[in-house]
Amino acid sequence: MKTLIVEDDPHALRLIEKVAKREGLEVTSFLDGEAAWEACLAQNFRLAILDVMLPGMDGLELCRRLRTLEMGQQCIVLVATARDQPGDLDAILSAGADDYLPKPFAPKDLAVRLEICKRRALDNAERDAANEALRDQEAWSRSIMASSVDPIVTTDGKGAILSASDSTFPVFGWQPYELVGRNIEVLMTQPFASRHLGAIADSDTHRGSSVVGRPWAFDAVRKDGGTFPCEITIWQIDDNSARPVFTAILRDITERIESESALKNSERLFRSLIENSSEVICIADASGRILYVSLSVERILGYAPEQLFGRVFFDMLHPTDVARARSNYRSILEEGGTSGWLELRIRHADDSWRVLEMIAKNQLEDPIVSGIVINTRDVTDRKQLEDQLNHSRKMEAVGQLAGGIAHDFNNLLVGINGNTSLALEEETSDTTKALLSDILRAGQRAAELVRQLLAFGRKAPLDVEPIHFAPLAQEVVAFAEERIDSRIQVVVSIPSDLDPIMADSGQIHQVLLNLLINARDALLIERPELRERHKCIFVQARQQKIDRAYCERQVEATPGDYLEVSVTDNGIGLRDEILAHIFEPFFTTKGVGRGTGLGLATAHGIIKQHRGWFEVNSTYGSGTTFTFFLPITDQPVLDHSDEFDEPSVSSDGDELILVADDAQVVRDLIDRLLTKHGYRVIIASDGQEAVNLAKESLRPIDLLIVDLSIPSLPAEETVRQIRETSPSVRVIVSTGFNEESADDLIDSLAPCTCVTKPYDVAALLRTIRDLLDQPSPLEDAR
Repeated sequence: MKTLIVEDDPHALRLIEKVAKREGLEVTSFLDGEAAWEACLAQNFRLAILDVMLPGMDGLELCRRLRTLEMGQQCIVLVATARDQPGDLDAILSAGADDYLPKPFAPKDLAVRLEICKRRALDNAERDAANEALRDQEAWSRSIMASSVDPIVTTDGKGAILSASDSTFPVFGWQPYELVGRNIEVLMTQPFASRHLGAIADSDTHRGSSVVGRPWAFDAVRKDGGTFPCEITIWQIDDNSARPVFTAILRDITERIESESALKNSERLFRSLIENSSEVICIADASGRILYVSLSVERILGYAPEQLFGRVFFDMLHPTDVARARSNYRSILEEGGTSGWLELRIRHADDSWRVLEMIAKNQLEDPIVSGIVINTRDVTDRKQLEDQLNHSRKMEAVGQLAGGIAHDFNNLLVGINGNTSLALEEETSDTTKALLSDILRAGQRAAELVRQLLAFGRKAPLDVEPIHFAPLAQEVVAFAEERIDSRIQVVVSIPSDLDPIMADSGQIHQVLLNLLINARDALLIERPELRERHKCIFVQARQQKIDRAYCERQVEATPGDYLEVSVTDNGIGLRDEILAHIFEPFFTTKGVGRGTGLGLATAHGIIKQHRGWFEVNSTYGSGTTFTFFLPITDQPVLDHSDEFDEPSVSSDGDELILVADDAQVVRDLIDRLLTKHGYRVIIASDGQEAVNLAKESLRPIDLLIVDLSIPSLPAEETVRQIRETSPSVRVIVSTGFNEESADDLIDSLAPCTCVTKPYDVAALLRTIRDLLDQPSPLEDAR
């Protein structure tokens, strides 16, 4: 404790210093008052021992000045004096001294007086510290109450309000001073007021009441009588007094109640949306075990939600989709975030497969969700529609391609087949007739392929019948080998005793040919790793019984007996990203100008029309195998050996026939054919020329043969104008397209008969004769 000693007697000063230091005091000594005063201005002393008689400034003056300082207010002053008159002592006390020390004094007496003063100084210091702490606490409390948005009130044990914060006014409408003295019940409705007072009483009796220190809600009352939801938290203040004091913090929870209500309504809304959504919402753990699934799963997959809880999601997937699904799942577990949309097949409760589109989000770190959220929607119907649309577009493209070439190609076939038929009628050499029959057979085969291509492009029904696959395959392979590089070996392994299949031979011919040409092209790719490889194409066929287990892996399959046909090349193979698109129309890997992208697309469509399916297996660097399956039939194969007999026609006549066709080869054939059989023939190369020739003719036209796509003047207008000059004319409309595609135009030319190019000359002559032998439809109408 810092102690000031001022004594002008050096002997007395040394005595006092000695005793003071022995008492543990920190001593600063002076011989005069002026020097001591300067020290008081610079230092804080808790104890001062002053002699009354000092040079310059005496001890009483120094005491008075000391009391004017902030430090001096707390300093214990002991004045030493040899005077003992009452007036002298009064003067000492009046100057502000706390005690006096009579001179002369013994060291023992001085020690006692110093101990007393030291204790008083310590008491003063503790009291000052306590007062300072109290002032700080009061200031802090006032600051809290002034700055608190929530009202704060203090009450006694009976609920009487002792103080209130300024925030009571905006919340309750009461000024703080208006509440002081009122009971806190004024802020509460019943029965909450009684509950509050009961809690206070309980807390007064049993400290640590379950209410005190815990927030609870009640209906509060404003000064104007209005009510609102409020939350109160009560704290008991321990001020070491017998009277209990409580602090209550009140909070207007209107917004919170409204928010909670809005949240509940929102939760109810979203739950309703989830449960009634067309999508299935699923939450799974990191292993794929289902933790939650929405009610819509029953409508989409046939399972009640409780049937799926605890099941592993991957166990419900199609076996061939599991690896892809697990890979996607691992990605979002490792990388977080959201996966892309993924199409997977999942088993329905009825054991069928549904195509579902899924997207997953990793919310394992979300403490509320704590799982992988999977949104799933059923796209089975959409996929079927897309497949139908894609098939329709694919067939439309094939049809447009075929239609573009069919007209000219069929005109050429008219000349080939027609002139060959005429030559057969004239030829007598058996060898030459055999050659001509082969030409006619090939031409008729070509005509059949064109008709099938047109019909296929427009989804016309297939001309299916029981056929043997082995001879058809041998014919296709022989045809293809002429177009395959001699460095490529074609190995065929097809048993001759295979059961027949129900198929359109022309279409299957096209499928197998497409696969062989594709295999050839794959082997012609220039790659270093293929240079030393012996290039082979393997064509194999066998009968296969397809069971239900196989159908689970191949969704397009149905159980039964099938012919399995595979075409394998040992070329470079296909990458996975290519395999996903190989059956799409116009998708090709052959480069610009080398492929139309329709070969595999058409083959896939044909096999699907036959109630079959394709499988493709490819290992990049090793080769590719295309396999298709066709249903086997127990029906017998029909004999068509007499289909190519030489034509025998006796359809002569002398009527006038006008032929209007833009193809020279067609005009020449019909002119030659009809003239040979006695008809008179007029030839026109376009519609306008035909009309002009009909007008110039000296006699009416008996029969008009007009090409549907005749130039210059449309066929419809050509027929109309010729009918004006030759009302009884019969009309034959010829077209290079299939009849179905020309229905609308042909209907506009009625009455008429339609024949499709390329003509069978015998059939054409019979049609002409039949029409001429019948009365004219227009004459009958008149």
